[in-house]
Amino acid sequence: NILISLSPYFVPLYSVMVILLGLLAGTVIDLTAWYPLPWESGHGVRPLWGLFLLAGVTWGFHATFTVWMLCKDQPDLRINGRFFSLALIYLGNTALLAALLVLAAPELSAGGLLRAWVQHAADAATAVNAAAGALVRGLR
Repeated sequence: NILISLSPYFVPLYSVMVILLGLLAGTVIDLTAWYPLPWESGHGVRPLWGLFLLAGVTWGFHATFTVWMLCKDQPDLRINGRFFSLALIYLGNTALLAALLVLAAPELSAGGLLRAWVQHAADAATAVNAAAGALVRGLR
């Protein structure tokens, strides 16, 4: 199966583990609560910030490791076709990152993201169509 053979490239395992541990920790403590630092008055931290930091670091590891591995001769990329595999890996990582951003930011919604994506895709298609029309007219 294509998705199974390419899943290590777009499923950030360590980020998933960090997020699951954060969800588990959220059942015990309030991750959004403000905890003052004992050595500085007026300053503090939120555990959610640490969760976001760890998720970002592990996602960065996933991204750099994926790019590093894609530069090597991978048999699973050859089996499914290199261009198709790279396109699927790119789309999978982008979709997963967009979904995590929607979950992390309460002011974002999946519907708003989808509407913006469709609008930008339509704008890009219109621009490509106009450029192709201009090119054809220039060749005549």
